[in-house]
Amino acid sequence: MAELHVGAGFALRTLAQAAAEAKSGDTVVVHVGMYREPLKPPAGTTWRAAEGEGRPMIDGGWNGKSSLGSEKVGGGPVLAVNAPNVIVTGLRFVNGKGYGAGITADNVTIRDCHFDNMYSSGIIVNGDGPVKNVLIEDCTINRVIMRYAVNGIAGGCAIGLVETVDAVVRGNVISGDWGEGIDIDRGSVNALVERNIVTFKAHMGLYIIRARG
Repeated sequence: MAELHVGAGFALRTLAQAAAEAKSGDTVVVHVGMYREPLKPPAGTTWRAAEGEGRPMIDGGWNGKSSLGSEKVGGGPVLAVNAPNVIVTGLRFVNGKGYGAGITADNVTIRDCHFDNMYSSGIIVNGDGPVKNVLIEDCTINRVIMRYAVNGIAGGCAIGLVETVDAVVRGNVISGDWGEGIDIDRGSVNALVERNIVTFKAHMGLYIIRARG
């Protein structure tokens, strides 16, 4: 298990370079700076902000004004977790052309991350089949589903679970949301939702539909 460092002044200068180098069990320390690329963590890796520095910013490239078409999702997520056993902590994701984070794999933790100014939803958990054991904790989600303000296309949420099993949504703060706050959607089982704060939403703060447990 190795500790890799990414940022200005290090051999690994981009998130893509770090993801190509990281192996299961490795920790990638992300140093302060602007990263104009999505983060796609490989299986079994931990990504965290460097201690004692500012929060690294990962920029999806949307200018906050342009319409990205008539679809609800304009582009890919700024954080794409498509491999299992991933932990991401302490990062800031901004200006997404689609979701802030898209999670399709099991055993994923997103903790103490900030999401701001997303064309579509904030964090969506939705795979080809049931997605198990996802923890979304102590995150701040602001100004999501901003396409509604741009072109009036509604629908979406700050945090959404679809066909998840044993997910936990805890201690998150949601504001500036042009949709639902937290959506526990079809096929989800045994979701735990606690100690979240939801303000300024265009629809329901907590929306549960076709879920159980």
